[in-house]
Amino acid sequence: MSINRVITVSSEKIFRVSMAGREQVLTQAEARQLLGELQQLLLTHCTEPVRSVLMLVADEFHIPATQLLEDSKMDAVTKPRQAAMWLCRKVLGLKFAEIARALDMHHGTVMHGTSAIQDLIDTNRIWFGRMGRLKLVVEDRLLGKTEEAA
Repeated sequence: MSINRVITVSSEKIFRVSMAGREQVLTQAEARQLLGELQQLLLTHCTEPVRSVLMLVADEFHIPATQLLEDSKMDAVTKPRQAAMWLCRKVLGLKFAEIARALDMHHGTVMHGTSAIQDLIDTNRIWFGRMGRLKLVVEDRLLGKTEEAA
């Protein structure tokens, strides 16, 4: 099932959704439920490593993993989403296109997101520490790497 277009009539809070060539009118509550179901479906169709990164990042930032797949522009969502992109790129070694496909977004968005987090890591010691910790957790849990005692 794919949603081809969503038309909002905000004054009435009614959504016209075209799915597989059929149009359907939904209330705001029905549209929210459908969006939640689609986000959950997208999360389950991510590759296992990407899904695990999303779950770890969601735990770190105290937000639901499905929220990372929303089209939100709020920093409380975009920064964690970009952090997940950075981890997929730097730790898992995925290509921009692979990450974009898994998260259902344009590869240019992934390129921007990883660059934005790298800038934060380079200029903000809190982000440097946070991403360093997340990197170690991803390496340990997903790649089986552990730090050896010196």
